[in-house]
Amino acid sequence: MMSTASIRLILVAAVAAGASCGVGAQIGGPPAAPGKGGASGADAAADVPGNPPVVDGSPSADDSGSAPMDVGPTADRALPPADAPAPEVKSDAPAMPNMPAGPAGPWARNLRVGLVELAQGPFIKVGDAGAAIPVTMRNAPVVEGRPFFARVHVATDAGFTARALRGVLTVTYTDNTKFEIEDAKMISAASAVDRLDSTFNFLVPAENVKPGSTAVASIYEMGAAVGAEPAMPPRFPATATADLGVKAGRMEMWVVAVPGSASLIVTPDRLKKVENDVWDLYPVQKVNVRVRAPITYTGTFSSAKGFTALTQAREMDGAKPWEYYHLFVQANLGFLGVGNRAGATAADGSRRVAMTILSNMNVDGSTNSTAHELGHNHGRAHTPGCGAAGPDSMYPYMMPPGDAGVNGYSLTNRAFKSRTLWRDLMSYCRPQGGGRWISDYVWRAFEERVRIVTAFNTGVWSLQDMTSRSLQGFVDPGEKPLWTVVSGDLVDGAAAITATRYAVLTLADGRRVKTAVTVNELTDHVTQEYALNLGGSDYSDGDVIEAEVVVDGTRSVVPVSGLARYR
Repeated sequence: MMSTASIRLILVAAVAAGASCGVGAQIGGPPAAPGKGGASGADAAADVPGNPPVVDGSPSADDSGSAPMDVGPTADRALPPADAPAPEVKSDAPAMPNMPAGPAGPWARNLRVGLVELAQGPFIKVGDAGAAIPVTMRNAPVVEGRPFFARVHVATDAGFTARALRGVLTVTYTDNTKFEIEDAKMISAASAVDRLDSTFNFLVPAENVKPGSTAVASIYEMGAAVGAEPAMPPRFPATATADLGVKAGRMEMWVVAVPGSASLIVTPDRLKKVENDVWDLYPVQKVNVRVRAPITYTGTFSSAKGFTALTQAREMDGAKPWEYYHLFVQANLGFLGVGNRAGATAADGSRRVAMTILSNMNVDGSTNSTAHELGHNHGRAHTPGCGAAGPDSMYPYMMPPGDAGVNGYSLTNRAFKSRTLWRDLMSYCRPQGGGRWISDYVWRAFEERVRIVTAFNTGVWSLQDMTSRSLQGFVDPGEKPLWTVVSGDLVDGAAAITATRYAVLTLADGRRVKTAVTVNELTDHVTQEYALNLGGSDYSDGDVIEAEVVVDGTRSVVPVSGLARYR
C-alpha cells in the first residue's frame, strides 16, 4: 500500500486490481442496476434530505439545494438560501412510442407548420416555415440510439376555427422502411413556445433514431374537411424530406463511484437515479456506473486528500482512460463538488477525477452537482456569471447570466425546461424558483468529448498501451503537496521550463536532469495540481529516484522510487 505525507488509501473490502463492489442496502449485495439505455427510470429519492419530493414533472436532477457546485472556501459571498424546486411543464405525449399513425386523411385547413424542433437534452431547431435547416447549420447534433422529443409548431390563418387535429411524424430509413406515429389534440390558436399543449409532440424511441434517417411532419383534419384544399399543405418540409442529421457511433460514459465511507448508502434505486440524472444531461446512449470499494483518509478531509486518494485508486485498479472516478463524501464544506479539467487524450485518464460533497450519506444526494463535476472532467470551464470563477470566455449567451440559450426537455421525466427558469449546467446561476439544465453550447462540447473518450474503449485496449509515467501532486493552500505516480505523460512535450516552475530529477546512474512542471487549478480555484513527466528521451520513469519540485518559490523533495507503482 502506498503512503504519502498525510494520507492512507484504505480498502474496506479486500480488493484486487480493478475489483469493484456490487450495490446493496450498503456496500455489497445484489448487482448494480444497469445503466440508462433509453427507457424512463424510476426516481427513488423522495426521502433524500434536501431533495424535492419526486412527483410527475419534478426536476430530474438535484436542483433544490442552491449552494454553488464547486465554490471554494475563499468565495467572497454567502451561500444563498434553498430555493423551491423549479416548475416544469409535463409533456402530454404518451409513453413511448406515440400511437401508430392512421391513414393520411385530408390536409388541415387554414393552418401552416411553423417551427420544427427536437430535443435529446436542449432543443435543436430543425426547420421553420416549411423549410428545413441544413444539418451543418443546426445548433446541436443528434445522437443515434438515444430517444428524441420532437415538437411541430403551427401558425393559424384567417378563418381558422378551433378543433381537434392530427399530426403525423414519418421517419424514413436508408432501407426505405418507415416509422410513423401520430399526436391528436385540440388546436385553438397558434403554438406558444412554452405550452406543450399547443404543439404536436412526438417521442421517438432510441431504437428508431438511426443514422441516415429523414423525416416528414404532416397535419391532418380529424373529420371531414371544410373549405378548399390548401395551396400549401401544412407539411414539413414543404417538399421532399428533412435529414434528421443523426450522427452514428457508440456514445457511452463509464463512471466509477468511489464511496468516501463504508456507510455510504448505495441502493439499486439510488444508483439508478445517479445514472438517470447524468444520462439526462449528456449526449449518450448509456451511462454505466459501478461502485468501487470505499476509501478513507486520515485527519480532516480536504480536496487535495480526496484527489490523491482518487488517483491512487485509479492506479491500483488499473483504471482505463475512459473511466471517470468520482468520490462521494459526506462533509459540510460550503461547496458541493470539485473536479479536475481533463484533456481529450488517453494520457489524461488520471485527470478524469472529481468529487461530490454530500450533506447526507445517500449517493444520489446531489446528482446535479455530480453531473456538473463530470462536466469539468469533460474539459468544460464554468459558464460565466453569478460569481463563477474561471469562466468560459467563449460562452455565447451572456444575458441573463447563465442563460442556456434554448429551451430543453428531460427525457427521463418527460418535462419541458424553459430557458426562463433553467440555467446552464456549468453555471452557478439559478433564477428564483429555477434550476440547472444544459445549453446547446455545452451539449455540443460534451458530444465532441464523449465521442473521443468512448472511442478509447475499442475492446483492444491493454495496460501496456500506457507505458509512460508522470508524477502528479495535489496541494491545498498552506499544506504540503501529496504525490502519486500515475500512468501517461501529463505534460505536453512543448511545455517550457521556467525560472519559477521546474523539477530536477535524480536518476539511478547519478545524473540530474531538469524538466518542466505544470500547475493547474482545480475547479474550486483553491486546490492545485502539479504535474511532471518522469520519462525522457534517454531515461525511463523507472530510472528516477528522486524529484526536487520547485513551484513559485516552494520546494518539495519527492522520493519517487519509494512511491508505489501499480502497473
